[in-house]
Amino acid sequence: MPNTEKLAGRLLHAMQSINQVIKINPDSVIGTLNVNQVRMLVQIRNQPGIAQKDIAERLSLSPASVSIAIRQMEEVELIQRRPDDEDGRIMRLYLDKEGTAIVKESESQQIAILSELLSALSAEHQKLLIDLLDEALGNLDGYLPAEVCGQPKNDSK
Repeated sequence: MPNTEKLAGRLLHAMQSINQVIKINPDSVIGTLNVNQVRMLVQIRNQPGIAQKDIAERLSLSPASVSIAIRQMEEVELIQRRPDDEDGRIMRLYLDKEGTAIVKESESQQIAILSELLSALSAEHQKLLIDLLDEALGNLDGYLPAEVCGQPKNDSK
């Protein structure tokens, strides 16, 4: 197995481990939503006006499951559906105030956990790790750098 493939295996293991530790606290407000609903809210926050079919494609979910989840989130006023300005048959999705709060709470919980994880590294190594991940992820279609999502690119400590 080439070295890159071995390192990719180690990276996969690390990412799976990270994914396990950043699970959403079930006792929080967000706990009433499932993981895919929170992921959908993040997509809507990152791209206000996104269409349901685009969410389904980006998250590799069936259009039917996205439709059900969107309807449920609309009923509890987390999101709004508005007709497209040019094609009224297409519904565009936007976060309501509560949806925005849930995304912020979810990310706050995850950032706290990841901050604890990163604290095992020096400030230089923390920055290097994130810069290298950003560089590698930049090769992926649809990757939005931190500054595009409202996060500062370089957090100097």
